[in-house]
Amino acid sequence: GERYVLVPSSFNPGMKGKFRIIVLTSQPLEQPPTLLAPLHELHISGSWTELNAGGCRNHYTWRRNEQYHLQLGRAARVSVVLMRHNPDANSSDVALHSKKKTAKASSKRKKAKDTANFLIGFVVAKAGAHTDRKLLRLEPSDVVDKTQFAPTFETAAEFMSEDAASYVIVPSTFEPAKLGDFELIVYTDDDRASMVRIEPSTWHFQQLSGEWAGLGAGGCRNYPTWVNNPIFQLRASRHAVCELFLRQPTRDECHAEGGPAYPGLGFYITVDDGSLSLDDVRCESGFRQAIETTASFELSADTPYLLIPMTYQKGVEMPFDVEVYCDQPSLRIEQLPRAVAESRRAEMVEHEAARTIVRWFVVSRIWKLLRQRPPDRERARQYIATFFRKPVRDNDEGYLDINLALNALESAYIQLTGKADAKGRFFPQMRERLRQRGHKIADYDVLL
Repeated sequence: GERYVLVPSSFNPGMKGKFRIIVLTSQPLEQPPTLLAPLHELHISGSWTELNAGGCRNHYTWRRNEQYHLQLGRAARVSVVLMRHNPDANSSDVALHSKKKTAKASSKRKKAKDTANFLIGFVVAKAGAHTDRKLLRLEPSDVVDKTQFAPTFETAAEFMSEDAASYVIVPSTFEPAKLGDFELIVYTDDDRASMVRIEPSTWHFQQLSGEWAGLGAGGCRNYPTWVNNPIFQLRASRHAVCELFLRQPTRDECHAEGGPAYPGLGFYITVDDGSLSLDDVRCESGFRQAIETTASFELSADTPYLLIPMTYQKGVEMPFDVEVYCDQPSLRIEQLPRAVAESRRAEMVEHEAARTIVRWFVVSRIWKLLRQRPPDRERARQYIATFFRKPVRDNDEGYLDINLALNALESAYIQLTGKADAKGRFFPQMRERLRQRGHKIADYDVLL
């Protein structure tokens, strides 16, 4: 038969006294009401302050919230309760089964008291490989359980852990900058369970700003002007793990669909060998029409790298912010002085300039051959075949067409599905043949 839990209580807390439970049934019970063993209780008090009141995951400031590591030693049932200190919300003058009129009046009074729209909730996620580090972002697959955000004094969720596991609990308000105290309570039947606050200092944080303006708004690799974007150098004395966030200003205007009208943005991390080249790219964030984009990457010890933030389209002028979280305090990041940045760009700029001059000369030569009397069409056709039907690299046209077709198919799939990790993975054997013939594989950017 079905099992039930009976919870006797007084209306107000703190009311002491004896009680008796009488159960009347039409059929005999399988067992009389039995007192359940007490659950293991973990309790932590905290506060949302000006430094950590980051709001829910709709806001990029979410990662500033307090985070707590929950460790379970075995399979267990877990109930998580988040409470806030609000005397008005903690008490009521109306019993559960009061008359509707009285209950409705009480509801109106409670709503009027909560003018700050103080909505609270939390998310429970799988812990990362380093349980002592705060989670900086969450993928949907990482979320184990979560609550709705409500203006009540308490919200709760319950889940089952099938084995010993580590979790991270992130309590927050719905909107940022809502200040107040809270209590986080975990009830579990695992008496070895533990919960501790994750210290923010486990990540070393740096923030800097820049701007895309004029010729410096070069766009992504789809434009030869991508090298004109601002350039920053990163270097750490030890092997380092980094998480980088590139953010643009908040926008109020919206698309026709109703969402914010954010231009696409992204960044590359390249090895700094003295000149810019797409061959040196070690990390790409991908391009997204969102307030920020992010990627994680590793830096080899005492090796210089370059960060190149960019918009998807060229000519998009606006300021930007860069936030870097690193596990090593030795990380240094700074924008290259103009003269140094120009020296990094010089080779690519000169190559593109030479290409432009050659193409301009050939076009003018072709027009001259066609305009002369009589027109020399055969020689003009030879110029066209030599300079415009061959790829830039010395490869046959068939393989070039295959590479371009794969890029188009792949980019369309990524835009339809949002699966950016599919880049460069279509038809791997053909990709390898293309690579052996000197073609650059997946040499494109996609905006999501």
